[in-house]
Amino acid sequence: QDGLNRYDGYSFKTYRNNPIDTTTLSNNNINSICEDSSGNLWVGTWNGLSMLSRATGQFKNYYHNPINPYSLSSNRVFNVYRDSYGTIWVKTLDALDKYDPQTDSFIRFPHYSDPFSFLSDNYNFTIYEDSKKRLWVGTKDGLMYFDRQLGLFKRYSHNPNNSKSISDNRVKHIYEDTHNNLWIATANGLNRFLPDSETFIRYLGKPNSPNSLRSGLVNVVFQDSQGELLIGTNEGLARFDYEK
Repeated sequence: QDGLNRYDGYSFKTYRNNPIDTTTLSNNNINSICEDSSGNLWVGTWNGLSMLSRATGQFKNYYHNPINPYSLSSNRVFNVYRDSYGTIWVKTLDALDKYDPQTDSFIRFPHYSDPFSFLSDNYNFTIYEDSKKRLWVGTKDGLMYFDRQLGLFKRYSHNPNNSKSISDNRVKHIYEDTHNNLWIATANGLNRFLPDSETFIRYLGKPNSPNSLRSGLVNVVFQDSQGELLIGTNEGLARFDYEK
């Protein structure tokens, strides 16, 4: 909350905003840091997006401009992510932005009513690219998949009448294991996505069952070097048994 700190193994150098110097950090409160293919750092802050040039050591700042639809969609930046194609994605308060290096501007994916081009929630910021280079975005209103060919998002949402839908719309974390299973952690259950049928297998919290998750509130999923899948919940850590 008070600047960007660089450690070289011996000491720290701190970068902060200087209101009279436009080549400094846009804001001292930082939410996310991402490195691009050129070694430049993209820094998401509470007041703009800053790019620290590896060559010059100076910042270039991007802000929202209400009269420019190709500017940053909002100055409140929650997450910055680089996918395998080198594309920089910026999750802001109002939309998901795709950075266009050719024009040095942004393409916005705001909140549409059309479910096939709908980026639903404006606060959550989970972004994940799987081994098949599919881009996923977790929101508080479902799981979003980005169709690169169409340039649109498709939403997977909870349906109380369909047991094969995602267990809850509030997505907390997205993770792919070494078996190419895509796991979706939600506020009410863990889900394994089945790509062929575009459905989900649910693992719900059952406090009194020794072989189930004690809690459905799943925050994070991680596979360790031994291949063990670990699930972090608000009632402890669980280990998933693949064989059973």
